[in-house]
Amino acid sequence: MTLMRPMLLTHGGIPETQFGAALGPLIANTHGRVEDILTNSMNHPFYDEYWQSKAPDLAAIEVPAYIVASWSDHGLHTRGTLEGFRRISSKQKWLEVHGRKKWQNFYDQDSLARQREFFDHFLKGEENTMESWPKVRIEVREKAYVGENRAENEWPLVRTEYTPLYLDTGR
Repeated sequence: MTLMRPMLLTHGGIPETQFGAALGPLIANTHGRVEDILTNSMNHPFYDEYWQSKAPDLAAIEVPAYIVASWSDHGLHTRGTLEGFRRISSKQKWLEVHGRKKWQNFYDQDSLARQREFFDHFLKGEENTMESWPKVRIEVREKAYVGENRAENEWPLVRTEYTPLYLDTGR
């Protein structure tokens, strides 16, 4: 397993208390060698050598990559997918972030066409429009199923304004 505790069970240091409990039994029903995620989390509550040994060297990835994330998976995959895109060293990498349900988007005809174009270009050597894609394509949503796709040059966006937020129990 290449799961990192901070990314899987403690996003930003905040313990996740539902997914991990549901994931453990699902993994335990596999036919291969598995680890007891919940026990390991209790034995290693902080990011120590044990969890470091699970972390892949993302900077070592130099192959072309077409990475797709969903704003709708924010509690599970979104953060890791965006961080993975940022950290890989590939000079030929494209990011698409949509606001739809992941499987609905994956099997959408336009999405399948983009996947095919990427693989045809890099695996079959076919000339197509793939290399002219914007490096980043994000869906900016107004509400469910309403939004526009926007082309960007980088991720994270250079014009991002980070705002620290704090929890306050004084109310």
